[in-house]
Amino acid sequence: ARIDARINWFNARKDNVVARQRRVAERVTEFVNRLEQKGYDVSKVRSDLETLKGMVVTSDTDYSAFIRELEETKQFDCGDSQGAFKQAVEESKTALAKFRSDVKANWDFIKNTLRPDMQALRGQNPSPATSE
Repeated sequence: ARIDARINWFNARKDNVVARQRRVAERVTEFVNRLEQKGYDVSKVRSDLETLKGMVVTSDTDYSAFIRELEETKQFDCGDSQGAFKQAVEESKTALAKFRSDVKANWDFIKNTLRPDMQALRGQNPSPATSE
């Protein structure tokens, strides 16, 4: 029961993290679409968005692997499994660490790559022919 409670807790937290990352991608996409209609060259930002979407999918996959590892701990009795339970918990902790590093990498990418590329759009002069 405690493992199921932890899984539910992790699922709620993961849903919040992934939803925030997807909202960022959606908002940037909408913004880029508006700028593109005005004649801005947004190819670099679009490339960054595709990279971000791939990173979110990777972190989602790693989270699923973590939950599978955590689910496997339910098959062992804590006192009777001769260390197998502890080993399974350690494996799930390793998978959780991988997911957390993926999430951190996603936010670092947003902060250090996507945001500066979007700010670089300020320096552009849109071509008037495409904005008409």
